[in-house]
Amino acid sequence: MQKNITVSIIIPSRNNARKENIDKLLDDTSSQKIEAHLEIHQIQGISPAGRARNIGAEKATGEILVFIDDDIRITDENALARLIQPLLDNESIGATFSSLLIPLDSSSFQRRYAKEIPRCEILEVDKLEESGAMSTHFCAIRRKLFFEIGRFNENLKRGIDPEFSYRLKNSGYRLVLAPETLCYHPVPRNVSELIRLQFRNGQNSAFAD
Repeated sequence: MQKNITVSIIIPSRNNARKENIDKLLDDTSSQKIEAHLEIHQIQGISPAGRARNIGAEKATGEILVFIDDDIRITDENALARLIQPLLDNESIGATFSSLLIPLDSSSFQRRYAKEIPRCEILEVDKLEESGAMSTHFCAIRRKLFFEIGRFNENLKRGIDPEFSYRLKNSGYRLVLAPETLCYHPVPRNVSELIRLQFRNGQNSAFAD
């Protein structure tokens, strides 16, 4: 890890509903073992997510941008360093992202959901793994490249990740799942939450033509 670099962490949050988790997430980031300088930008009250992330990137001064969703937890103190290192080692890597699991205290309903829904979880790997598309729950990209390829598409409410991944790969860059890098992401707690989620996803998919 280069000691003289700055890493900009961008956390978009549409409203204050996840304040409790954001506070815990900020604790997670402050406990990370990393030699780079960290700056954190919380972008609140802006939607869709692509626009909020772009605003955060514009405010950022770091050479590396790290995007973290506001409902994520990062319990491994080395996760951030492992996420960023591949970008410093190889310029052909355009972006990195982490493995994704449901929290350890998830209910039986949530575990069944994770088992049935594709890509709800991204299993941890012990070496760099090439990917056709990345998840932006916890991901990193060089700031210069982010603006070169045109930032996130602000017109999309759903399908942001694959569209952004397509442009990166089409520009000749690799997408990789960082090894031994993990974050936790909750899923619906019950049938009512599941119905609301699927309705919202279906509604937003109409904008991802």
